[in-house]
This record gives sequence, structure tokens and C-alpha cells, in this order.
Amino acid sequence: MTGRIHAVDALRGVALFGICMVNAWYYADPLGISGAASAVIDTTAGDVTRFIIGLLFEGKFYPLFAFLFGYSFALMGDASERAGAHPATRMKRRLWGLFVIGLVHGLVLWPGDILTTYAILGFVLLTWWPRRPVVAAATLIGISTLMWFVLGALWDSVDLGEDAALTLANYQGTPGTVLAEHAGTYLGIGLTVLIGQGPTALAMMLLGLYAAEHELLSDPAAHAPLLRRLVRVGLPIGLAGSLVYAVVMQTDGGAGADALAFGLLALTGPILTGAYIALLLRWFARPGAGATALGWLAPAGRMALTNYVGQSLVLAVVFTAYGFALAGELSAPAVAGVVCAIFLVEVLLSQWWLRRFAFGPLEWLLRAWTRRERPPWRWTVT
Repeated sequence: MTGRIHAVDALRGVALFGICMVNAWYYADPLGISGAASAVIDTTAGDVTRFIIGLLFEGKFYPLFAFLFGYSFALMGDASERAGAHPATRMKRRLWGLFVIGLVHGLVLWPGDILTTYAILGFVLLTWWPRRPVVAAATLIGISTLMWFVLGALWDSVDLGEDAALTLANYQGTPGTVLAEHAGTYLGIGLTVLIGQGPTALAMMLLGLYAAEHELLSDPAAHAPLLRRLVRVGLPIGLAGSLVYAVVMQTDGGAGADALAFGLLALTGPILTGAYIALLLRWFARPGAGATALGWLAPAGRMALTNYVGQSLVLAVVFTAYGFALAGELSAPAVAGVVCAIFLVEVLLSQWWLRRFAFGPLEWLLRAWTRRERPPWRWTVT
């Protein structure tokens, strides 16, 4: 595998949008975590908006990010070998750099940060490559499903109202209270992410490694039958599970219903992710709108690390006392509109930036740390 695979970057761009659409609600509606949404969100329009997000977004895009992490893991290993560097040594440095960036991101901007979890799981990938990766991935998703059954029941049995109200007060307070909120909740939320999402993320990373070995994204035409099966099978199964999840989360069904919903999401969310991948790959391969979308999304995906942290920064400025302190003040459609605006700006800025510079800012920093050299900022003409 040589050269840059634009489909990987474009898929990563799509993942950025989906993750931002899910993460935004932690900032915009801290009370929602306790089941008591803010008054401006607890409306018919709010219910419809949250239903759509539960159906199409929640539990589908962090698996996509993880799949692409595994795919890129293989690509970077190949690149290290071609450069005469030891792949494991270089990758360990990269993972440590990613861990530190994630730690700062989590403590300051977004306590639900996924970068530290991916860094930890990356170290697992360096030491574990199962002989049957697809079976191992399916087993991990099964484990994740069972864990979410348990976590879903425990989550509903805990009174989160006081904590949610404190989060809202801190977000509407001062920059100091926002920082204290993130620093104080980072460890608990981080462990929840690692335990709750870690097995599924590792499963998708294994599938990404497997897909890279078979060049799924570099030559999707050669895998057309597989992509068609993923759509025919994955779309109805994934949507059915997500539909149950979205309906249950809009009702007050109690701990048992929530546990079922979380378990179904853990089981069928990655299946729907697979269907999304297949649909997008087939679309990107088409001339016209598909090829145009590929061209626009790929630069955002090339700067995924910068854009991921950047969208947290913008959300924090919009919704917390770092800036406008609009937590609990915007309607659900308005929150979704903010997310769309953020992503549109990221797409445009990524296009502009990469016409002038070789790497995104955080990509440059991580590359410098990984390779122990100062990469050129601007493109060089040879």
C-alpha cells in the first residue's frame, strides 16, 4: 500500500461530523444526562431532533473513527518500513504523543475525549494480532453489548440530577469553573469511555487492520460484492437496532428498557457503521456528486486531529463560560445547526490550509514528535 488513500481521509471527515453531532449535546444540554432536558430542548422539535440523532448518529461514528484508526495503523506501519524505521518504535512514540494531546484535550476542553482511549488501545494492537481478527472483533462487540446491558442498568439506577445541575452551573459560571468541571469529571468520564466504548473500538480497529491487509479502501471496486452485502444486511439490521434505541431513549421506560437500548446500540451500531462505510465508498467512486464530496471531505479528514480538537474548542466557546455560555439556552434544532456550521467551516478551512501547508497544526506537532525531526510546514516543489 503506497500513496495517500483519499477515501480514508473522506471517511474520516464524515466521522468528524458525526462525532461532533453527538458530543455537542454534552455542552449544549448538561441536564440531558439526568433525563431532565433543558426547557428549550424539551419540546416537540427537540424530541424529533434528538430522535434523528439517536437513530442515525449515536454509537455509529466513534466505531467509524476506530475502524479508520486501525486502517491507518497498518498504513503507517508500512510507511515506517519503507522509510527504514522500526515500525513498533515509531508507533509507540506516536501513541504517547496522541495520549498527551488527548489528556490536555480532556482536561481543558472535552472530558469525553477519545484520543487517550485510542492511544491505549493502540498499544494493545502493537502486541496482539489474533489469527482470526473478524472472529475476535465479533467477540469483542459481544462483550461490549453485555457490558452496556450492565452499564445501562447502573446508569439509570443512579440519580444524576445533582451532578447535571452542577455541570450546567459550572458551564454558565466562569472560565475557572469550566476548567474545574472538566478536570474534576475527566477521570470518571474517561474510564466510562474506556470501559464502555473500548471493546467496540478495539473490535473496529481489528477490522480496520484486516481491511487494510485486503486493501478494501484503496481498491473498493475489487470488493464490490462485499460492499453490496454490507448494505443489504447491515442497513436493515443496524437501523432496526438504532430505531429501538432511539424510541426507548425518548420514553421513560426505566432501567431495564435503557439497558436493552444501550445493549442493542452496542450490538447493531457497528453493523450500521459497516453499512455507512459501504454506502460512502460506493458513492465516492461515482463521478459527479460523489467525487465532489470526496474532494471536499478528504482535506478535513487529513486534518482530523486538529479538527477534532478544534470542534471541541468551538463548542466550549459557544456553550460554556470560556465564551458565550449558551449551555441550556439553545433549542435542539439550533444546536444541530451550530454543529453543521462548525463542520462547514472546518471543511472550508481545511481546504484553504492544505493548499498552503503540508500538515494540520496538531498533525505537524505529532509528526515532529513521532519522527524526532522538524517536518516542513509548507509544500516543497521538487
